[in-house]
Amino acid sequence: MKQFSFIILAFFSFGINNNLLKGQTICVGQQVTLIESFNQCDYNPWILCFEENFDGNSLDLSKWEPVTGVPRDFNFNRQKAWHLPENIEVSNGTLKIISEKLTTPYVGTWVVDWSTNPPTTKTATFDYTTGELWTKQKFSYGKYEARIKIPKGKGFFPAYWLFGGNPRWNEIDIFEFWSANGSSYNPSNLSKIHHMTTHYDYQNNGNSNSCGTQYTGVDFSQDFHIFTLIWERNKIEWYVDGVLKRTDHRYYTTLGQTVGCEIQSYPTVYIRNEIYPRDPMNIVLNVAIESGNANSGAGYVAPDHTTPFPSHMEVDWVRYYKRAPCNNNVVITNSSQFPLDNNVYNVMIGKNVEINCNFNIPSGKQLDIIAKNSITLKPGFHAEAGSVFSAKIDPSICGKGSMTMSEDFDIDDLNENDYLIYENLSFENENTILSIIEENRQNVNVFPNPNKGCFTVEFDAHSEYRKYSLKIMTAQGQVIYAMDNIFHSSTNIDLSKHPSGIYILSLNNIETLRTLFYKIVVF
Repeated sequence: MKQFSFIILAFFSFGINNNLLKGQTICVGQQVTLIESFNQCDYNPWILCFEENFDGNSLDLSKWEPVTGVPRDFNFNRQKAWHLPENIEVSNGTLKIISEKLTTPYVGTWVVDWSTNPPTTKTATFDYTTGELWTKQKFSYGKYEARIKIPKGKGFFPAYWLFGGNPRWNEIDIFEFWSANGSSYNPSNLSKIHHMTTHYDYQNNGNSNSCGTQYTGVDFSQDFHIFTLIWERNKIEWYVDGVLKRTDHRYYTTLGQTVGCEIQSYPTVYIRNEIYPRDPMNIVLNVAIESGNANSGAGYVAPDHTTPFPSHMEVDWVRYYKRAPCNNNVVITNSSQFPLDNNVYNVMIGKNVEINCNFNIPSGKQLDIIAKNSITLKPGFHAEAGSVFSAKIDPSICGKGSMTMSEDFDIDDLNENDYLIYENLSFENENTILSIIEENRQNVNVFPNPNKGCFTVEFDAHSEYRKYSLKIMTAQGQVIYAMDNIFHSSTNIDLSKHPSGIYILSLNNIETLRTLFYKIVVF
């Protein structure tokens, strides 16, 4: 009887897989699988854990590792440029990754195989130099964001991506822009075609399979744009300026329906997307120079006389958010409770964090502590020279406290993390709001606040965000930004073109006609 049941399942699975691939744009690498043991939906809030604003005049080498030489593509099938730390510049609040054309070719030697003794090297000449940098630590599931303006020119290949390397060569390309290949090359599409791709060696044979999609958007070289990736255990989402551009699922039903994290409401047989990255990865920013090597079979377009040199990709900021519980206190009484990993980003999060033991951060290792209320480091805590340690109090990480005020109040008295609900908003003068109705009970997170003009409005999983409209007003009541409908639980707002000051964010529920307001501080 068991043998008969297995045969039926095998035939059924084969038919499902074929129909699924014919009916949807799903990449190869699908497999019928029984239900796994994995986490349910994670509704914990996003907590900002890693942030780089590129202030100052030099790259923070405790966070980033610039590349020297040729990091990959040793046969130049797709790109050929020598990478130098000197091509990475931090100035005026942004990072610049600079690409240059040389009058005298650069002669470079680099390692192509570390497994030999001595390591095998290769030497070549290079007409171009460029830059690439990696985070020193790897990151796992979370939300990745960066505000970037890319270069425009034939042969430029800018990218913002995650890469894990061995053993699975997993990779997520948040964006790649390259010159269209072969006879389809069109100069008008330079810096417009946004590629989003996943890579994973699911066969464990050294060949990383890929699953990608693309669309033609605006000219991304003309202004900064916010690129967001939400990578969770069973779903990946790509956003640009708060607009969803692609969703990739790890599981599908046998009928081809997409499955989020609540898969136990479905039958126990699923189609599993094998090209789904699962291992921690570094954040990578780079600009490659295409080689135009026809032997690659793709016809990538090399620079020519129309390509402007020098050019650069400019990065305003990079952020990583992690979901974490809000209602717990973290008390470390033995260092084994929180072992430090030298490769993965270590972050300790809680309402209150206390380390009450002999806890040492060795040279070369990193630890960040983020707490809502308090951080207590008792005798025995030690961070060695050469380690990277930070501690931050962030009152917003576990929700926002509500407050009640009199009918007439000054918005300068509002803390940036407080919020209220009002009805029939009116401005008596530039700083006065009347008609307070009730305390806010909606779980809406606005972060970071204060900010430099770019922030996120995020509803929790239980909020009916589609029932809201959004407006941004000056303190005088002038509307400078409006959305009639909110289509996603997380929306990015960019006010960077507006002057510093205080703004009012209003979220109006079109059913109850009540409005939620936030004070936004832009500096």
